[in-house]
Parts: sequence; structure tokens; C-alpha cells
Amino acid sequence: MDSELKIPDTLGGHPVVEIGDSAFENIRLKSVELPDSVEIIGNSAFRNTNAEAVNLSQCYNLKEIRDYAFENCNLQEDQYNSTWFMEKIGERAFAGNERLSRVNFWSGDVVIGKEAFVGCGEELLFFVEWSREEAGKEVEAYAAANGIKVEYSVSTQINLPSEPLILTPETGSFFYGMLGGSYDDWGDDLWCSFEKTPDAPNFGFEDWQSPGCSKWCHIASFANQANASSELTSASDRYRADNVIHENRESAWAEGAEGAGIGEYIVYDQIVFSGSLIESNGNRIIRAGIYGDDGYIDYTQICIVNGYARDEKVWQENGRVKTLMMYVYDQPYAQLQLEDTINPQYFTIPEGDIRVANGGEVTFKFVIEEVYPGTLYEDTCITGIVADFGNVPDWH
Repeated sequence: MDSELKIPDTLGGHPVVEIGDSAFENIRLKSVELPDSVEIIGNSAFRNTNAEAVNLSQCYNLKEIRDYAFENCNLQEDQYNSTWFMEKIGERAFAGNERLSRVNFWSGDVVIGKEAFVGCGEELLFFVEWSREEAGKEVEAYAAANGIKVEYSVSTQINLPSEPLILTPETGSFFYGMLGGSYDDWGDDLWCSFEKTPDAPNFGFEDWQSPGCSKWCHIASFANQANASSELTSASDRYRADNVIHENRESAWAEGAEGAGIGEYIVYDQIVFSGSLIESNGNRIIRAGIYGDDGYIDYTQICIVNGYARDEKVWQENGRVKTLMMYVYDQPYAQLQLEDTINPQYFTIPEGDIRVANGGEVTFKFVIEEVYPGTLYEDTCITGIVADFGNVPDWH
């Protein structure tokens, strides 16, 4: 009779981190349960065991499955699940599992050895939990070379117009948020008061800066960065491209080309990962749809603070942008027609136009087409760019 094997977390007081070469080879097994401490499954470890079920989804530290590890077992359906930190699957590791029809990969950058899945189900499917833009391409390359279908959890949806849109802004106000700056003349009573005054230090979206519970309660991770075609040199880095993401008026991006900077550009990248797609134990990604979320982050507005908005005098002295061409993934999307004002300007993105897979990266590029000249300097500046998103569940 085939046995059900459960390997403990520890043996002799030591964590079980590796299943040795040929450890259970040729032993009749029905199922295998591995501990989350396992990092390596050795060569031929479960070869010819006839095991129908091997649960790897809880092996959060598993990095490598070596050659022949599960060859000629009897794995079925989608019993095999790649784990978060998987790096490599060896040669013929799952070969000869004729009933194996689906393999779930957390990441797409797992290196897969020669004939690792040869002799598996005729319609074998690789399902990658991450979006294609962020998944990595090792799994996809192996699948393409071996006639295996690949599906991704969700993918980016961009509705590019036949001609770039013409977008005009609504003008907003600066406010006292939580980001501060170099402004020492406002007290604790103004911190996160969101009082709107011309002298306030912050801009963007109040929901981003609120210390209370907002849509950020479901954000597991967030990152944005900015790079530019050129930067004006400064010992204090006050003109660096990534100044635009700081949401305060202390510094700005100034292009470093000769003249007014026509044709210079800044690239804004953002990744948002909503915790609404994480199980309560925090350990495993759930496919889109489990929580009613459709798996996408919808972009709704772009906030731009034009010129170097440190104060009115500095703003007048430096050049400002009159029109920016906005690209999404290097595709022309809209011309932004900026007003010559120091105040934040908000451009609404039509609903459903830019939908990025939850956890995927969106890339915006803004190219200077026309400028408002400064009274003293030729350089053209932008103090801030903030891309806002929706479709993130409230905390309930």
C-alpha cells in the first residue's frame, strides 16, 4: 500500500532545509507533504515513487528542485505550485508525469532545465501568478521552446487613442500634508491639517499623505522613481529628476540641455501592489477576483507642478512647460496643455484608458514641446509629477 509521507520541520533539533539525493527514490508513496523550511530537493529525491500529490505551495523558502527529483511519479492536475523564491528546476525534474496538466509559477524568472516537463500532459499549461510585464521571461522561453501554453494572472490594458488626446488641467492648491520639506515656520497644528494656502509645502493627492486609513491600507508595496534625458548640475542635487516624486516644493527637476530644453523628457515609473490580493496569512498570492477586485490598478489623474515652485520669485525666474507630450509605455497618449501657474495642475485620465496589472509597472514619459520662458534663466523646470490610481479596495 502506498504511504502518505509528511516530513517534519526539524530532525534532531535541526531545521530540514534539504531533501537529499535519492532520499525516497523507488519507494511507493501516495502523497508528500514538505515543510516550509525546505530550500533544496535533491537529485532523484522522489523519482519513481508513484506519488500523486506533492504540495509545494507552503514551501516558502524552496529555491531549487534538482535533476530527476519527481521523474516518473503520478502527479496530477495542478498539484505542483512554484514558490516565491524558486530559482531553478533541474533536468527532467518532472518528466514522465503524464497526468500533470498545469503548473503554477509565482514568478516567471525560474530557470528550467532540459526536458524538465517532457512526457507530461499533452495540454500542459504554465500559469504565472504575476503580470507578464513583471514576471520575468525564463518560464516563457522554456514554454515557447517546448510547445507549452503560458497564461498570466492579469495583463496591462492600455486604450491608446488613434490621435493623442488634448488634455487641459484643473488648478488645485498646495496644502499642509505629512511630507514637510524645509519649511520650519509651520507648527504641529498644521501637520496633516490639509489646509490649503499658497505658502503650503505639499501637493499631489491628500489620500497619499493621510496618516489615517485610506486606500493605502491595502497597499502591500509601492515604489515610484523618475529619470530624465538630462539634468542641470547642482552641488545640492536640487535639480535631479527624482525630485519630482517628493511631493514638496523644496526642489525640482531642471533639464540640463542647452537652450530651453525642447525635446528633453522625464520618465516616471510606478509599481503599486495591492494587499487585497494577499491571503490573510500574508504568504500566498491569490488570483485576481477573489476579493471582487478585477486585478487592475486604474490610473485616474496626473498632477503636475510646473516650473520651480519653491516660491513665486524662483518660479518666475525659471522656465516652465507650456505643453508636454505624454507617452505610456513609449506610445503617444496625450498632449498636456499646462497653464502658466505656480499652483498644482490636475489632468483627468479618461476612465478605463490606463489599467495596469496589480503589481505591474507603469511607465509614463513626458516630453517638453513648448515652454514659458523664465525671466532670468533658460532652463525649464518641473517641481512635481504624481500619477494617481484607483480601483484599490477600501479597508473593510
